[in-house]
Amino acid sequence: MILFSEGDSKNEEADSHKVLEILCEVYPGHPWATLVRGGIVQIKHLELGNNWGMVRHFSALKHDATSFKKEIVMAAGEFLERAGLARGRANGDEIVHVEGLPDRYQPIRH
Repeated sequence: MILFSEGDSKNEEADSHKVLEILCEVYPGHPWATLVRGGIVQIKHLELGNNWGMVRHFSALKHDATSFKKEIVMAAGEFLERAGLARGRANGDEIVHVEGLPDRYQPIRH
């Protein structure tokens, strides 16, 4: 499984890694990628295979550790539900359709 976190500065890298730790704790087994840059947090599920994911403004998440974790969990959980995946541990289901994603960017069906 691939996991990835990135930021332009040491602080952004640390914040991105914290987001990744939260995702791996609450939604283990999913191939997450996180990025903190320029005041935003991007959360991507690497099985989707393109640049789509969830974006949140970092300033809206940074109030305290509890609300930060809750917002990250909710954003990733929303993505999992839109992708037709169960919240929680990955169970091997594939992403077939992502609600809200334009047809031309939907996963390629084999």
